Order: sequence, then structure tokens, then C-alpha cells
Amino acid sequence: METKEKNPHLKTAWCGTGGTTAIASRCDDGMIACATIAELSRKAIYRWMAAPASFSDFQTAMSLLSHAYFNPIVGILVRHGVPDHLDKGPLPGSELAKLAGMDALSLMRALRALTSVGAFQEVSPGVFAHNPVSNGFRNRPGGLRNFSLHYTSDHYVKSATALGHSVVTG
Repeated sequence: METKEKNPHLKTAWCGTGGTTAIASRCDDGMIACATIAELSRKAIYRWMAAPASFSDFQTAMSLLSHAYFNPIVGILVRHGVPDHLDKGPLPGSELAKLAGMDALSLMRALRALTSVGAFQEVSPGVFAHNPVSNGFRNRPGGLRNFSLHYTSDHYVKSATALGHSVVTG
């Protein structure tokens, strides 16, 4: 393990285990942040993808549904009616969590993750609202709610993961 110290208050270690390179940082206050190189690459890609001029709102929504990590997040938010609860305007994360029957901290983290890639918006700290992408997940004619429910269902995900087995076995 190689340790690099650029800032005396932050110690960063790079370590490679099992073919994965990880970065772990520890601050003087004891906080630890850890990420794999792959996660950092994904974050950079999705920062770039968050608002490319060529992506329509529909394309952004579909890319979220096609993403291995964002698919279950979008699915659970749609199942709990989060997009519909935001119909009347911005809501604090804690109030939105009560309406949706979800854990407030986990919901706010999920919404911030989606905000970083182009769905929803955080209009002030801890207060979330629709944007054109998240608006498409509402229960309304022409929306993606029903498609989202199908595309994020356990049945669909299990059938998709079994495709590799079918390729091998025939």
C-alpha cells in the first residue's frame, strides 16, 4: 500500500486488492472516504452525462433506467410515489420521506445521487423539486411511470441477469 500525504490534515492511501484499486482518505476529524477507481470513473462520466446538450430529457431518463445502480433507486422512488408527491412543488426531504414512507436520510441521499446525474433538483439544502427528467416519472399520461415499474421489477432484473447463463448453456 502506498501512502501519499499532500495535505497534513488528509492522509490518502492507494491500495490494490483483488484486481481493484481503491482510494481511502482519512481526515484529522476521523472521517473516512473510500472509493474505487471504477466508482470515481463512473462519477466523472455521469457528471459529464448530467446535462449534455444532445441528451433529451427522455434519453436521460432512459439512461438512468438502464444504469445498474440508478435503476433500483428510480424504481423504489417511483414505487413509493416520490415523483407524485412533488407535484405541488418543492418539499423538504424529511417531509417527502414521511409522505413516501421512507427513511429521510436514505431518501435525501438517493435524491442527491439522482440530482447529480440530471433527475430532480435540490432547490435549497435538503429541499427537492422536479426538473424535466424527474417530471417524466410521475403517474400521468405519456409518462414513464409504468415503464419504470416494469423495467425495475425483480422479475425483469432477474430475467436480464439470467441472459448470460443462457448464452453459455444454450
